[in-house]
Amino acid sequence: MDVLSPLLQRPLFYNLWSSIFFRGVSRAITEVIQKKKNSSVLDLGCGTGRLKKYLPWAEFTGIDHNYNYIRYAKRHFKGEFLVGNFLQLDKQLGTKQFDYIILAGILHHIDHAQAAALMALLQKFLKPFGKVVIIDHVYTDELNALTKILLNFDRGAFIRDRQQYHAFFKHYTVLSYKKIDVHLGPVVLWKSLTRFVVQPV
Repeated sequence: MDVLSPLLQRPLFYNLWSSIFFRGVSRAITEVIQKKKNSSVLDLGCGTGRLKKYLPWAEFTGIDHNYNYIRYAKRHFKGEFLVGNFLQLDKQLGTKQFDYIILAGILHHIDHAQAAALMALLQKFLKPFGKVVIIDHVYTDELNALTKILLNFDRGAFIRDRQQYHAFFKHYTVLSYKKIDVHLGPVVLWKSLTRFVVQPV
């Protein structure tokens, strides 16, 4: 963990490490987002902005706290990329609203109070019938030994079970729930990734 953290602050190493599961994650996201011109997407914790590559038709906004990631995103992808704190979205977004908000690998990095506050705040930035797409690690009884080892190296300290995630959705309807297995060849590395799609009540 101490070795990986400083390396992951560098865009190229971050891209290399995350490429193991990024294809599966991006596919799970694009399954939800309608392929409609001018669909607006907000990607919170956007990293180096690579999700934009899979959503070429979308009006794309990405926010991340890492300046180096955002600088990389601006150089490589079309869209609006901002350095910022996703718990202070008013400062970055004002009154903007979106058809879709993406939280990929975000909630397990923040504590329960922050996660609940973020989910409540996001309603303000959704257009009518807008959706939040959440992909995160979920503890289940099905996790294999390799997944458990990998989770110990994760930078997030708040990996939860399904019931704990649902506690953050009290102002939302859960539209779908899907598990995502991440493979490296024939080996299943992660059995913990799960996609939630939620919409304000």
